[in-house]
Amino acid sequence: MNAPIEAKKSPEVKPWVRRVVEAVGVFIPTNADGERRLGWWGVEMARFLKFCKTLPAETALRPAMEGYGRYLKSSVQPPHDWQLEQAREALRCFQKSTENWHMRRRMRRGGWNWASG
Repeated sequence: MNAPIEAKKSPEVKPWVRRVVEAVGVFIPTNADGERRLGWWGVEMARFLKFCKTLPAETALRPAMEGYGRYLKSSVQPPHDWQLEQAREALRCFQKSTENWHMRRRMRRGGWNWASG
């Protein structure tokens, strides 16, 4: 396991993250290292979804992921290589769990909604 991940307190694994990972059949050990990895993947997936709210409605998943990668690399303090790889792993897992994914505006509340199909 990467030392930088172990150096920080790992975030709580959200149930939706566990469901995404299980749905695509990615094996994560049921030990502290596996929970740490799931926790950080969840952070990366949540950051990606937050980023997606800045994109136009009907943006497809691939362009959204590419835009997020550019966003990460253009940060004032760009992430380390291990952090970029962690984000890639999380988003590959997220991508495998979706089909015909795009964003759309909710009609009633004006917020964002992610949709498949």
